[in-house]
Amino acid sequence: MSPAFSSLALLLLLAVLSAFMGCGPKDADSRPVLPDLPDLEAVNENVRKVIKKRHQSLAESASSDSWRRYARVLHVHGFLKEAADAYLAAAKDVPNAMPDIYLAALATIDIDRGRSLELLRSAERKNPKYLGLHLFIGRLEAEAGDHEAALLAYGKANQLQPTAVGYGGAARALSNLDRNREALKMLKIALQYQKFDSRIYGTLAQVQARLGNTIESTWAQKLASDQTATTGFPDPLMSLVAKEGESFRAIESRVEGLVNARRYTEALADCEQLIVLRPEDPAGLRFKAGVLFLLGRYPMAYQLSNEVLSKHPKDVEALVTKANVLEKLGKSAGSLTTLERALELEPDNPRALYLYGFQMGPIDMSTGIEKLTRVLELSPLTFPQARFFLARLHQRQGNLKEAKRVIQEALRFNPQDKAAMALSVELGS
Repeated sequence: MSPAFSSLALLLLLAVLSAFMGCGPKDADSRPVLPDLPDLEAVNENVRKVIKKRHQSLAESASSDSWRRYARVLHVHGFLKEAADAYLAAAKDVPNAMPDIYLAALATIDIDRGRSLELLRSAERKNPKYLGLHLFIGRLEAEAGDHEAALLAYGKANQLQPTAVGYGGAARALSNLDRNREALKMLKIALQYQKFDSRIYGTLAQVQARLGNTIESTWAQKLASDQTATTGFPDPLMSLVAKEGESFRAIESRVEGLVNARRYTEALADCEQLIVLRPEDPAGLRFKAGVLFLLGRYPMAYQLSNEVLSKHPKDVEALVTKANVLEKLGKSAGSLTTLERALELEPDNPRALYLYGFQMGPIDMSTGIEKLTRVLELSPLTFPQARFFLARLHQRQGNLKEAKRVIQEALRFNPQDKAAMALSVELGS
């Protein structure tokens, strides 16, 4: 056998063995398939051009970097499922896949929590020393009701880097496990890292209430309403995504914070950004309608609520805003009908229950009592006036014992409530 023939035979044998063992050159079909463009009708022309350009780059060179750039632009403009798939395509065959898997998990966190948690666990196995992994695992485990797992995740986060988010999450988990004294210690640490966080004060109010400290609970609830929304933590990987442009969800969060701070004019300007960024998404118009209502611009708020409902008839928040407007305009029958529709869709929506109970009280006291009682079961701190109205309805029904109990509870939550004080004197309690 000639040396040339022997070399050729050896190469052929190696090729066969490599193919058989799955360690040879990868076939082109094993690479991620180029996806179709998502439906771009909901975004403006400039965004459309950017997404199409990134998609074209992907067609020309389906490298990990191309997939990653495509994923980021999809992520920041709200194409979350497609973004997650693109991140996972970028993660194939790269030495450090954790960042791409982590971002895929964040892209799916609001659309498929089960998949998101699974991806976060996968990313954790790749690199357990990234803070965001444990914070988001803690959040998802808490939402799923596994407070022990949530506490474990927040504990890992705090070992890596102490933050208000980590200690606040641990406190919520401890409180839900009925370990409120430990939760109180965690909250004191959280406030050392972030003194102006409404969520921490909201948790503090809950913990103090569960410990029977009503005055401290009322104080914490008052501070919660005066503070800004939670600021989260600096996430280096998400900052890379944010460079593609300010995300829709980031602006949504800012609107909520501005509304909580009663800075309605600034919130209105941000609502316009939401509408421009995604004209077909009802959230922008819904937020704008709510802010216009708070500014007393009822006809425009009514018009925008109807605009949302014409395309999304089951949008409960738009129904509640519309009902609010109708009540302010003196159209009580229309308001009640709208609230009934909202409660059919979401029977335990606290805003809908509160408004319905408030409006039904003078018409049907038993229904008013039922709805307001349910509001206080679901959200004991959010609607402080509910106790006053509930006590008044019990008084009108002749149930003075229950009226006294409810108004005393109202005064425990807010000893300075003048209306509650006056009713307490009237009831002789």
